[in-house]
Amino acid sequence: MPASDYRTSHCYWEGSFWVFGSLRFLAPLFAEMAEHGFRYSQDVVWEKQNGTGFNNDRFRRVHEHAVLFYRGPWAEVYHAPQVTNDARARVVRKKEKPAHWHGATGSTTYVSEDGGPRLMRSVMQVRNEHGRAIHPTQKPLELLLPLIRYSCPAGGVVLDPFAGSGSTGAAAAIEGRTAILIEKDESIARRAMQRLDQEAPLLRGIA
Repeated sequence: MPASDYRTSHCYWEGSFWVFGSLRFLAPLFAEMAEHGFRYSQDVVWEKQNGTGFNNDRFRRVHEHAVLFYRGPWAEVYHAPQVTNDARARVVRKKEKPAHWHGATGSTTYVSEDGGPRLMRSVMQVRNEHGRAIHPTQKPLELLLPLIRYSCPAGGVVLDPFAGSGSTGAAAAIEGRTAILIEKDESIARRAMQRLDQEAPLLRGIA
């Protein structure tokens, strides 16, 4: 097929997606993403209450990265900054005008209040699902909810091609999004559907 025909016969998808993993896995992925037109936007660090220690000559790894890649103009890619209402009160004092200033002099003090909004931190401390997970890499809903809110508009569609336990589908239902879940392991897929029937009735019927 001529190159021109090849270009026109493929849809250029614009959007963003999150990739979970350790830096050992993610580092070589950046070049591959760049080849397909995807750029790095940001990363979130998921800090767990425990982690792996299979290499006894390294630090015990108690975190995992979630990296956001996007393609297309950033201004056109949906992103909704997340905030938490836990800002601490602080006092901001505006400095006095210098001596040569001929206008009004004096200082102004602004006082904020506890509980105000602030941008959500990029390090999230969330307990993992050990002991109750139906999949080895099951993600907790508390971790997925802000990522979905950030990158998918209300009423939008979330695609998870490695659905595993179905946590993405449950989180999408909670946030009013539709989910398309794909899982190649039939036994895991059946358990995920059972879980979603119990925890996310809005997703019944999704295979």
